Amino acid sequence: DEPETGLSKKPEAPPLLERKITIYFKRNSNELPDESYQTLNRIADFILHSTAARISIKGYTDSTGDYSYNVSVSRFRANTIKTYLVGKGVDSANIKTDGLGPENPIATNDTAQGRQKNRRVDVVISAYIANSVDDLYTLLNEGRGQSFNINPAEATKLIAREGTMILIPANAFIGKDGKPVNT
Repeated sequence: DEPETGLSKKPEAPPLLERKITIYFKRNSNELPDESYQTLNRIADFILHSTAARISIKGYTDSTGDYSYNVSVSRFRANTIKTYLVGKGVDSANIKTDGLGPENPIATNDTAQGRQKNRRVDVVISAYIANSVDDLYTLLNEGRGQSFNINPAEATKLIAREGTMILIPANAFIGKDGKPVNT
């Protein structure tokens, strides 16, 4: 047990949900594989409904060929995915891209099968989940959400960035004393 200091603890950061999705490319190709569109549409939909989500897109190649060419190809692949997501309405400020060429292989480059696995783009989605008022307060203080000024004595209709509507009746906020908060 910690001694009681009378000070409130610094709120812990809300839980971070991270998910990595890998999209594989053909050799020397920047075209999105047909099977990737459904996945990218789901990513876009998630991001559009989560103001606290960010995307990191990292492109990779196998190790065959010129290093600088591979970095260029990997960067182009990452930007192809970013362009697709932005075209679906995702804010480009929420997406970071990088082309790393043959760095960080996930398989051997000594076989055709291994090289195919290394020709990929990793899309990492990071979203903070607010499970409590304290989590929400922390997210707002870190600029990861929207905030509104509300007069508790008046009925208020909030419409968030993505169209979510919240109706708050007058005197809906109750203080620690059990009485409505009016200011």
